[in-house]
Amino acid sequence: MVIAQAYLASLAFAVSDRLVLARRRAHTGQGLVEYALIIAAVAIAAIVVLGILSGQINKTFTSISNNLPNLTPPPSSN
Repeated sequence: MVIAQAYLASLAFAVSDRLVLARRRAHTGQGLVEYALIIAAVAIAAIVVLGILSGQINKTFTSISNNLPNLTPPPSSN
C-alpha cells in the first residue's frame, strides 16, 4: 500500500512538472508572436512613411547629385 501511494505521488509530481513546463513553453511562444507582430507593424509603418515621403526624398537626392560636380576640392596644403 505504501509503495502504491509513493508511486501515485511521484506520478502526480511528474505530471504537474510537465504541465508547468508546457505552460511556460506556451507563454514563451506567445511572447515571440507578440514581438513578431510588433516588428511587422513597424515595418509596415516604415514602408508607408517612405511611400509618403518618397517625392521629397527623391528631390533631395537629385539636388545633392546635381550639385556634386559643382563642388571644388579644398586647396592643397603643400
